[in-house]
Amino acid sequence: MTRRQFRDAAVVISGGGNMLVADASGAAMVVEISPSKRIIRKADKGAIFSSNFFASGKIEHNDTPERLDDSYARFAVLKSISMTDGTSAVERVCAALRHHASIG
Repeated sequence: MTRRQFRDAAVVISGGGNMLVADASGAAMVVEISPSKRIIRKADKGAIFSSNFFASGKIEHNDTPERLDDSYARFAVLKSISMTDGTSAVERVCAALRHHASIG
């Protein structure tokens, strides 16, 4: 997907969240969406992921830190795993995404 095609896409936003956008070539980005902002995060070293918060730090969220502790932990694990290669990384990502308690 070219930048021009993405800009020309019609998207109606009534809430917020993270949207993964990818094309057949493997290019991917996460669009962090709030009613007033759109932030694009591109893949870092070939990996892109998100959790239940805006990782860019450019959009504030209304959740309490306690409610997001699991999300922050999952995101940290995903970031760590993204630095590794191979099939075991995929298995570790799947395990992290299933986890809903403190990750150590």
